[in-house]
Amino acid sequence: MRFSPTDRRWLALVCLSLPLLWTAGCTGNRKSSPEAEEGADSAAYAQIEILEDGAARLAALRKFVKERPSSREAGEAYVDLIELARTEDPASVPGALRDFLKTDHASPGPYNAVGWDLAEAGEHLDLAVRVLEKAVAKARAGEDEQMLASCLDSEAWARHKNGDHATAAARMEEAYAILGPGNDEIDEHMALIYDAAGMDEKAKPIYMDLLSHMESPLLRGNLARIVSDGGGSLAEIEAEISRRRAEGATEAPDFTLPTLASAEQVSLKDFRGRVVLLNFWHPT
Repeated sequence: MRFSPTDRRWLALVCLSLPLLWTAGCTGNRKSSPEAEEGADSAAYAQIEILEDGAARLAALRKFVKERPSSREAGEAYVDLIELARTEDPASVPGALRDFLKTDHASPGPYNAVGWDLAEAGEHLDLAVRVLEKAVAKARAGEDEQMLASCLDSEAWARHKNGDHATAAARMEEAYAILGPGNDEIDEHMALIYDAAGMDEKAKPIYMDLLSHMESPLLRGNLARIVSDGGGSLAEIEAEISRRRAEGATEAPDFTLPTLASAEQVSLKDFRGRVVLLNFWHPT
């Protein structure tokens, strides 16, 4: 999970004074200690994070990664830089990505974040694949299986979007071997990639498992096509999905809350037999 720009700016306001106060007592030292340099890096990045003007912030991020390429914040700065450049200066994104590929941050996180965002948007997919290959290599070196699975999924999705379905399927199978079934997002990626790679018999059971507890016109349409192309009975497939849904269904727990319009109390049981949409929201 990544903090939103607004979250990061508030965090920066809270933390900005800490490294400045620390370094203020060290100005008499002619040589900066590593701790002082880290404090200065953090302070500089915090100042960038609270900039509201997009163009000014982008310029500051470019300066930061150029002047402080080895800082702990440089990876996150590149994530912010490329995300911001996509709206503020789209023509500069390929160059920023090539510069990013020359970096050597210890964590796969920044590479995974940048590559995944591009894959989801369907932008600069050739470069996105290269960035995510680097993320996978970093994750393998770090021996973190959960991170490796996440990076493999991202690389597979970028390759799939870029038309390399066979390699995408191999990467997803490796991620799937680590995570196993049960994660809807991973399962959906696996099914869609198998489908695109022409591996219908592998895609079909995953589509059925997903549709047994969720609804998606895309997945249902893809499953119907696979069944029809294979000469199967769509009615039998739909009956099996309905059976699984009924088997896995549980009764929703009752609760009572006041309405927005008045203090009148309503309970879920009052709507038994009717379709109910529950919309959970937060005032901020």
